[in-house]
Amino acid sequence: MFLLLAPVCAQSAEKYENPTPWSYQRLLRPSIPATKDTTWPKDDLDRFILARLEKENLRPIGDASRAILIRRASFDLRGLPPSQTEIDAFLRDPSPDDLAFAKVVETLLQSERFGERWARHWLDVVRYADSVGRVWNAPFLYAARYRDWVIDSLNADKPYNRFVAEQIAGDLIPAKTVLQRRDQIVGTGMLALGSMNVQEGSYEQYILDQVDDQIDVVSRAFLGITIACARCHDHKTEPVSQKDYYALAGIFYSSRTLSGTPNRNDEARGGYVSPEALVDLPT
Repeated sequence: MFLLLAPVCAQSAEKYENPTPWSYQRLLRPSIPATKDTTWPKDDLDRFILARLEKENLRPIGDASRAILIRRASFDLRGLPPSQTEIDAFLRDPSPDDLAFAKVVETLLQSERFGERWARHWLDVVRYADSVGRVWNAPFLYAARYRDWVIDSLNADKPYNRFVAEQIAGDLIPAKTVLQRRDQIVGTGMLALGSMNVQEGSYEQYILDQVDDQIDVVSRAFLGITIACARCHDHKTEPVSQKDYYALAGIFYSSRTLSGTPNRNDEARGGYVSPEALVDLPT
């Protein structure tokens, strides 16, 4: 499904009359700037930084100490300060600074806290929540399964292309085992966790609003654009037409989203959850 998204946008881009936004321009490799100081830069990125500093008549500050480095890395990768034992081990490591620091980073990446720390950012991107919001803030009873799936995927260093594919079409990707298939299906929970009006009187309207939310999260998270604006008209600032929108809507509309525990007394009309299945949420 993900592979179908790019051609849709590319076709309408040809009809886009406004100047091409920077985000659609071809990437160019800039020339490496020359610097007066040739000893400080360790790579080409450093040369860009130093060139700008020299332009402003500024100089780089000295290298951070090992104690500062491990503190920065630990907060960045785990969201937690390093223990005194970790600090002492790093300070006593006789290896050259670069090698010793590389070992620290590798250890931090192996921590389960790494996935928990960085999953927070991805969960914000895909509008993760434990409940539907709106007037009747019904809970997503199994939302934590998707949250844990994201954490486990990051800790397992799952390739990004696989990470994307399993969230969009994990139920369609062949699996070698039953457990793998279950895991892939949990990844598609991203599509079911949006804000929705579970008190909507029209079942068809409810489904169309759900499809709109799915288009919005997929386009924002994976394409960096807001396709959902084209639900009512051709997009004003993106090269996306209303025709493009409904081409995507057909894909999501043909899928069945299982959002929670069906109300047995109202399942035919799209009932969401039985009242006894609701839980009090902290305020």
